[in-house]
Amino acid sequence: MTLAQLDTSFWLTKDKAWVAERKAKWQDIEPGIALRRNKGETNMAKAYYLRGKQPNWEKLKTSDKSPRPLDLMMFLWLHPSDDPEVLTPLFKAYMESDQVHEEDILLGLMFMSTEFIDHTGTTKSLHEYQFPYLGNKNITLFRIMFADSLYVKNRLQQVITAGRVDVRERKLAKAEQEIFGMLGYKHFVFFGAWLIQDSTSIFCRDCLYQYPDVLDWCMTTLKYDAEFIARIQHPSALASYHKALYRIAHFNLEQEGDTPRANAVRYLRELIEVGDFLPEFKQLWQQVKAGEVEVEKPWQRF
Repeated sequence: MTLAQLDTSFWLTKDKAWVAERKAKWQDIEPGIALRRNKGETNMAKAYYLRGKQPNWEKLKTSDKSPRPLDLMMFLWLHPSDDPEVLTPLFKAYMESDQVHEEDILLGLMFMSTEFIDHTGTTKSLHEYQFPYLGNKNITLFRIMFADSLYVKNRLQQVITAGRVDVRERKLAKAEQEIFGMLGYKHFVFFGAWLIQDSTSIFCRDCLYQYPDVLDWCMTTLKYDAEFIARIQHPSALASYHKALYRIAHFNLEQEGDTPRANAVRYLRELIEVGDFLPEFKQLWQQVKAGEVEVEKPWQRF
């Protein structure tokens, strides 16, 4: 399958009710897209969302400008279907297309990493949210894009081809670091931030940390984190890890009830106990869990 073979029958443009609903949803989607894109770029995304019209890939490939009008993540997210069997072939068609710019692929993959940060912050409403909001489609996209990390890494080698060998190797290493190891041990800090969110918040509800397969994937990113030991030498950073680990160890499961967040805490606790981590991290965990460290205001964000 190629991008030129995109099945536009999913866009029910002759169905007035479908079109009306799609236009209404676009009003909520547009602000997050338009925030970092000009009107022309936003209209490219709009045309795809409403009619399945693809942009002029050849023209876009001549520009290095970012963000991209329809990067990999946007291409899948704005498609009408949520079905992995529909979206997975599209993912591979995009990844293997010679029509798209390498940044279309790299930025699309990197965006998924920001989902962990954006869903555990202080944002209270979509009005304040400064990124495209994927909603619960985020887990579908995550599983499609990261189900086979080896495939993605192999494709990156095919995509990043410009420049001398040493330049390509550095760019490839940087891309892998940013895509697969963006957070590393910081995942525990953001997971801890998720635990103090209002349970009724849509950001809490749609957080990727609630899924066991996502947590398993997060653990594979730790090997990319070469800065953890140096990071915890700084008192403020060490305090953030103490707070996060305290919340994980002492989160009130009974009070939380039978929720995805409670299940995620149970799962992560087990992962920490049996997983292969840096000795320095395991020591922090044991000290916090045993009450050997005084953690100030652990249930306050700052």
